[in-house]
Amino acid sequence: MINLSINGLKVSVEEGTTLLEAANPNRRVCAALVLYRTKDARAMPALWKALDNPFHRERQSCVGPQEQEYPVRELAERTLIALGEKADAVRAKAREGTGK
Repeated sequence: MINLSINGLKVSVEEGTTLLEAANPNRRVCAALVLYRTKDARAMPALWKALDNPFHRERQSCVGPQEQEYPVRELAERTLIALGEKADAVRAKAREGTGK
């Protein structure tokens, strides 16, 4: 088990755990959010893998049609672009898994 503190929040994870291996989708979303906020280049391999994450949910809107959102993919995409990866390549990889 690895114990760490991120922005004052204590986090415990099993050693070797990756973003994609969390059984609970909410944990995958939270992990992606932490990686987005820290913008640590060491997380880039996990972020590229996260672009394939299958978790999706209905985007809640009272106007217009309901559509699917992929929060883990979206956060990974934003983080990779913020870390300097080419936006076109990142977006193409993220779209591969959604069929869009």
